[in-house]
Amino acid sequence: MDYEGNTVLIVCEYFDPALTTDSELWLFTFNPGSGGLYSIQTYETIITYPASYFGNAKPVIAFTSSQIFIVYRKNASEGLKQRTKWYDTGWTSEANVPQTDANSINPAVAGRAAHVHIVFESLAEIHYKFAYRQGSSWRYESLINLSSGSGFNQNYHPSISISDGSNAYVMASWQGVYTTALDKISAKSDNIGMTRYAAVAKVGYGTNWGGFSNFSNYVKYTNNNSINAVAGSILAWSENNGQVSKYVKRRANGLYDPIEPLSTNGIHPIISNGSSFENIKAMVFNTSTSAPYLLNRCNNDFFIELLQKETTEQLISYGRSGVVEKDGIEFLFNIGDVSLNGNTIKFIERVDTLPVTSIEEMNSAAVTETFNLNSSSELIFSNYYYVVNKNLADSLLGENFNLTFKSELVKASGNEVVGTFDVVSYNKYNLDKYANLSYLVDCSGIESGDYFMRLTTTINEDVNLYISDIQRDDIVLEKAHLLTRNFKGESIPVTYSLEQNYPNPFNPNTTIRYQLPQDGRVTLKVYDILGSEVATLVNEEKPAGRYEVNFNASSLASGVYIYKITSGSYVSSKKMLLVK
Repeated sequence: MDYEGNTVLIVCEYFDPALTTDSELWLFTFNPGSGGLYSIQTYETIITYPASYFGNAKPVIAFTSSQIFIVYRKNASEGLKQRTKWYDTGWTSEANVPQTDANSINPAVAGRAAHVHIVFESLAEIHYKFAYRQGSSWRYESLINLSSGSGFNQNYHPSISISDGSNAYVMASWQGVYTTALDKISAKSDNIGMTRYAAVAKVGYGTNWGGFSNFSNYVKYTNNNSINAVAGSILAWSENNGQVSKYVKRRANGLYDPIEPLSTNGIHPIISNGSSFENIKAMVFNTSTSAPYLLNRCNNDFFIELLQKETTEQLISYGRSGVVEKDGIEFLFNIGDVSLNGNTIKFIERVDTLPVTSIEEMNSAAVTETFNLNSSSELIFSNYYYVVNKNLADSLLGENFNLTFKSELVKASGNEVVGTFDVVSYNKYNLDKYANLSYLVDCSGIESGDYFMRLTTTINEDVNLYISDIQRDDIVLEKAHLLTRNFKGESIPVTYSLEQNYPNPFNPNTTIRYQLPQDGRVTLKVYDILGSEVATLVNEEKPAGRYEVNFNASSLASGVYIYKITSGSYVSSKKMLLVK
């Protein structure tokens, strides 16, 4: 359905075997009567098609001040069809929507004046076409694969709307799916935690589209709609087969508020447009009871400012992913779920209409807001990474292709990298890496100050680059299952150890390594063969971790020496040989 002014149009499928042998598409016109109640004014048959295809035409409509535009399917062997009613010339004949075929299903349309935007699903991709009036027909722009670079290898059930402000844009949304179950045959890991059924959004116009935003998990259907006169949209979705329904508000500045619940749950949310957020309304299709199923109205007030209502933001985690796309192969690395002492850390703001034009721009965008760390801080974050369509690598990637992702802890003053986590490299023959890892960072010994986390990407070839913003409210990081690392990115030892110096024999420098499973005072001293102390290398409090110290023996004579470590009840010593 769609409306213009006070007129509402509904297009639907109709079949009554008692009256006809064919299925029909009917167009109903509703207008307000006495008391403001709407009633059917007219109805007409748009097309007929075989009764065996009833229920699969799935017609959609865009109703504007210039035309009525209807898109549908009429059989399983052809692409999408359309009919248009121009107000100055009447109905056109049925016509093909160019670059659609038998795989083109589940269309959605939106229109303003004499132009329309069409999205549809094709072989688990979301495709988009823009068209504008030329004479008494349509001129279509080239097909765009909107889901390319999203990091999801299955994409379903698109929705589309137009915001008609001074900076008019189109919002497309759909269900994006990625699961490692598809990769089990070739994967080297038994990790089964990487499953996403997300609500995905992309914003742009014509050929100019920005990055991706994706939300939540276990999503089935999405629906979005926008404000008519100014920028602003609502994106809604259902989860767990309609047990939960949620939404996010996209503001005029291209940023999103936190995820919120719709007041009523159902399998498929429906969002209206409106002249402001206050006028946008929501309904859900409720299948929790027996047929006939109901459309239940939600009582959410989308106009209320975020600070005026209670939010679930404390339960929401934020992430940012970089996607490198090469000839249909997508490499994704996500850093997110960042929290400090139980408080969520967000990423720097980035408008969703901005594309990524360089690797430097992507690296500068994949950065958290700054936060203050000291030796008692508890920092938690997650990484996940994988490859989409890696089966194409043999035929499409060159021998020298090399891509590296890494997550880093950076001191804000001077941009000094103090810790590196998860350095992941991909090439033509190494595409099976994938993981979903969560870290607890022990900050013992860190210099107090402001820090940030970032994702750094390096690539040696021309590629397409994308940024995705992530909001999730299904993340629960159990500390018992986190990988513990120190702030340098190193794993925390579980035992004390003193290693043999290297090189040995030496002249005059050698390196001594040791590790501590817990914080404590450490002494490391060197003695001659008679037991006299000749050097103190360490005598201070040390946090748990791995260490190495250089010993310069240029002032000592050749011979055997003993080095000894003491930390708490742990004592160990080893011999070394100085040869000059």
